[in-house]
Amino acid sequence: MFAARKLHAAAAALLALAAPAAAQVDGGDDDRLLALTRVEELQKEVRELTNRVETLEYELGRERKRRDELYRGMQARIDELEGRLGAMAAGDGVGESPDDGGGAENDAAAAGESENGDVEVEGGDAEAAIDAPESQTADPAEVQARYDEAFEFLKRSHYSRAVTAFRDFLGDYPDTELSDDAAYWIAEAHYVTRSFADALQGFQLMRRRYPASVRVPDATLKVGYIQYEIGAYTDARATFTSITTDYPGSRVAISAKTRLQKMDRQGL
Repeated sequence: MFAARKLHAAAAALLALAAPAAAQVDGGDDDRLLALTRVEELQKEVRELTNRVETLEYELGRERKRRDELYRGMQARIDELEGRLGAMAAGDGVGESPDDGGGAENDAAAAGESENGDVEVEGGDAEAAIDAPESQTADPAEVQARYDEAFEFLKRSHYSRAVTAFRDFLGDYPDTELSDDAAYWIAEAHYVTRSFADALQGFQLMRRRYPASVRVPDATLKVGYIQYEIGAYTDARATFTSITTDYPGSRVAISAKTRLQKMDRQGL
């Protein structure tokens, strides 16, 4: 998130310089309107750039997590196989006499037969039965593919298509490890396009539905930003203050404190 913080800082400095300049432009209402329009364009560009940085950083983090999970899965598999090989080696001499190599009883056991003549499941078949997902469990690969498809629209700034794709994803997979992220990005797409009513509803819904998500602090910060944008200054101040209390020392707490200081300067 270091790049995002640098972008926020640079954008804040730029807009801080641009806004007073826009207010002091000489030459009449037309010039002031032109300057203010340019400030709004800069704000929009900042939002879009910030969104792109966040999506790229998120994607990088997701790839790192996927790599780590793959490594852990492979290591667990190796450990399991080594344990099985050790157990097989330890059991080679069990039930065998010195002169007959185990006799007919061991031959039947090797063939996978129980005492009553039934064939028991062994080896790969048992392993497949353990690893097979339950019928009601979503295929992780399919879930990831659907999520990546929606996320690709967001990366390309195709926000309306991203919203539709993420909504379809949540309709099919409402409770996976990616569901909270999908809900967050729906709200974020609305925020970037200044659809503040939809964005506010989306972030608040995401917080209620996935209260344990790591995305909750960021969603709460965006709620405060939207409240500020729509002029709900009392609500915005309450939201920013709660962030500084709930997440002290965090990135979102620093951003919330910065916005509170701005509101103090503006007398809001």
